[in-house]
Amino acid sequence: MVRGYTDDEWRQFKAFSEVYGKGSQQFRLLDFHRYQERYDPELEKETFADVALTSMRNTARNWLVRTGIRLALMANELEELTQDVDELLRRGYPDVALEHHTEAKRMALAQEEFGWLARLLKQEMVLMKLLHSGEERAQNMVRVSQEAIANAKLLVLEAEISAMEVRYIDNPRMKLTETAIFSNSSVGDYFASDFYKQSISNWPISFQVRKLKIDDLNHYYLGEIGEAMNVAGQIREIFSSCYPIRSTMAAEHGKCLYRLFAYYSEFNDREGERCVLGWMRECMPELPENRDSYLGLYIYILFRIGLSSIDWTLVHEGSRIWEENSAFFEVPSRNNLLIGNLLHMAAFHLAVGESEQVKKIVSKLAGYRDSEMATPYWAFLRILHLIALVDDVDIRGLESHGTNYKRHIRRRLPKSSPLIGIVSLLSRPTNLDGKIKQQSMLRELLAVLHSCEKSNETSLKPFIQPLIKWAAAKLQN
Repeated sequence: MVRGYTDDEWRQFKAFSEVYGKGSQQFRLLDFHRYQERYDPELEKETFADVALTSMRNTARNWLVRTGIRLALMANELEELTQDVDELLRRGYPDVALEHHTEAKRMALAQEEFGWLARLLKQEMVLMKLLHSGEERAQNMVRVSQEAIANAKLLVLEAEISAMEVRYIDNPRMKLTETAIFSNSSVGDYFASDFYKQSISNWPISFQVRKLKIDDLNHYYLGEIGEAMNVAGQIREIFSSCYPIRSTMAAEHGKCLYRLFAYYSEFNDREGERCVLGWMRECMPELPENRDSYLGLYIYILFRIGLSSIDWTLVHEGSRIWEENSAFFEVPSRNNLLIGNLLHMAAFHLAVGESEQVKKIVSKLAGYRDSEMATPYWAFLRILHLIALVDDVDIRGLESHGTNYKRHIRRRLPKSSPLIGIVSLLSRPTNLDGKIKQQSMLRELLAVLHSCEKSNETSLKPFIQPLIKWAAAKLQN
């Protein structure tokens, strides 16, 4: 939480704490954690030996949230304008309130924030009563009432879309994660529903995108990748029609491009992948405002295409952008995109022989659970760890971790998975018995990797060439 604020915002917290005093102890604990590179419980106990840390953490967290609200650091511009109108009305300045209200209403309509619009329409009713009289007041009251009715219908539709998202996206995804079993019947029920069949051309843009996303993911759940890709393409066309993408929709636009790229990769459609890269380049001018939505994805696509097609120009570009924005990626985040980019960086360092950089990334990801990573990611992380043990000639580490990794990966993956063969080869304790045995292992490993290179398996593609380069370099030495 503490690293999610900018330095300027953090200075506001510090000033508030110093002026009002009561939060000074809480701020001291929060400030301690903000500037720690890694959580050190012993240092925390030593630094705050005079307080009950468990209750202090809870108090500090609550202080952070409440102070952030007071400082309006958690409010967006629309929320601030709406609150301004309430305050101006309370103080008896309806004419000034109307100016703020006009801007807030324009913003709510542009951003399709119909919940906020409902509150603004209530404010507008009050303003019409205060600022107008006679026939003019009556006409304006009727107009606002009609707008409120139309907006209420949109709120009902939004609630229906939310219910469908829970039923046909969240629930199947949760069951799939927990049981590894997917129910085709629930998806079939969706495609037979009136909700799926209805026309959406007159819906607000954000509603159209959300409905089509349900279509997209349910096709994907059924294994209908071509149909899913077509729907994702429709979503992209909707975004293209309202370019530039407004900030409130940028995240969904980024996810759409991410899914399109995944579908093209599934079909080994290299031209399609390059098209997505081109669309991402068009989004780069919008980065300052929408960095969360595009930057990580852009780097991910550069790495995936570059490592899969052995285009080192793209890999170097991805590495450069990552390094230039390293401070942005230091904010704690556990998602597959960030993990994927870290592993792609590790693959790049492995390919160019920078073993120490590989070890740093392996160490950084060591605290992540398998459930937080896609299968190719946790498997490649184990491969990188085994490579580090081989490079360090760590016999004891290779024996203990190698046995555990082999057992774990055989339990999690089908027998035909090439990952099992790669892990089995790297985890042999005899790899460190001498140069001849190690070279024999490396030749076997290269044969497996070259076989993977020719297969239709897409999830491992970005990691194969770096592994080949490492094994070939090791064999030559």
